[in-house]
Amino acid sequence: MTAYLLSEIVTTDENLLDEYRSIARQAVAEFGGRYLVRNRTPEVLEGELDDGVTVVVLGFDTLDDARAFYTSSTYAPAIEVARKCMSRRIVIVEGTG
Repeated sequence: MTAYLLSEIVTTDENLLDEYRSIARQAVAEFGGRYLVRNRTPEVLEGELDDGVTVVVLGFDTLDDARAFYTSSTYAPAIEVARKCMSRRIVIVEGTG
């Protein structure tokens, strides 16, 4: 069943962002992920979202694929870079179809 990895990101160091993106793109591709949403200006319809939040949604074929991506040795360096250049919330959810 399809799975989605949803991220809310606030960038704190733009200089490291390209390094993160390069590593992340490679890892996403390696695990069959697809970028479905990358939006630096989300429109809030209800609730609150901090200023400067980027919303990213990745699609994977299965929940196992999404978990494997996040815990992979390929993505691990991106996590280290992310800790230096952003604050973020990441969740994985299973799709309905």
